[in-house]
Amino acid sequence: MYIQTFIFRLHADVSEETFLPLAAELHDWLRQQPGYASYALYRGQGEWMDQIFWLSEPEAEQARVRFRESSIGQRMLAHVDADHHGFSGSCIDLSAWL
Repeated sequence: MYIQTFIFRLHADVSEETFLPLAAELHDWLRQQPGYASYALYRGQGEWMDQIFWLSEPEAEQARVRFRESSIGQRMLAHVDADHHGFSGSCIDLSAWL
């Protein structure tokens, strides 16, 4: 399992009512991508976070490239401040340590 987590802020002039339909469209787009496992979106105080779970890192990377080239990717990124940050990584099996 491979996870991508992104923490971001919306531009000051972007309302939640504008952003949430795009997030729903992203979720639909993600479901069509090879290796997609699940998606979650969280709202904080002034920040948002989304997590995308993939079956493998190569599938996540391929989807990231397709996202940046897609209409939904370009529209979503136009609503997000450029200073967003994230985490990508693989699940750790702790059974050997127990």
